[in-house]
Amino acid sequence: MPRSSAKLSASSCAVSRMVSSGVEPSAIVSRACSMRRNSEIERRGMTGSCHGTPGQHKDVDRRPVTGWYHARRRPCRGRLALSRAMAIGLMVGALAAGVGCGVRQDDAAPPQVEQAVTSHTAAEVRWETDWNRGFERARREGKPVLVDFYADWCVWCKHLETITFRDQKVAALLASRVVPVAVNIDGNVQQLIREHRIEAPPTIVVFDAAGAELGRIPGYLPPTGFLAAVEDFLKATPPAAR
Repeated sequence: MPRSSAKLSASSCAVSRMVSSGVEPSAIVSRACSMRRNSEIERRGMTGSCHGTPGQHKDVDRRPVTGWYHARRRPCRGRLALSRAMAIGLMVGALAAGVGCGVRQDDAAPPQVEQAVTSHTAAEVRWETDWNRGFERARREGKPVLVDFYADWCVWCKHLETITFRDQKVAALLASRVVPVAVNIDGNVQQLIREHRIEAPPTIVVFDAAGAELGRIPGYLPPTGFLAAVEDFLKATPPAAR
């Protein structure tokens, strides 16, 4: 089944279960709005970052060229217009399409992000975990430095590690064209965070070997967007440092 069709089926199932359980229309609309917002984030290649403390995550909309976009939630139009009859109509439509909707609680649970952090220790990519050692290596090898400011509790950091960094082209760039450095913001690095104005994880910052910032990615980007952004940053690197 195509990924888009699978997502539509999953969304229809979720709505159907809520209707059959007697959930109020307003709650159904809220759930539908959340599904639509998450779908838009993925479709448009927006970024996500984790603000505040663990459990307080927000979506960050950052489109190419226009730079920074602060975290925000868009209101869902027509929230008050959806009645119970329309919600039931969604359920009937799902059933008419032949969608089999189970009622087990674990079926409705969202997929969990893989907890094992493997990208920072992958054999083909040599990540440094010490700031000074990373820049010493960069000067020795004549390469720029790519720093990943992350946190173990950050959901978007897990997406970056398990999706973007595992992409074949991204891994090739990290292994051959930059010196990758992983910095856990919950460690003893508060001076670095203040000095480089790190507002929320994940934040990717690319420096030249001397420590001058070439560019940054505030939040998660899928592999294609990540590669395009880093390539732009590397174009600003002096030839001798490439």
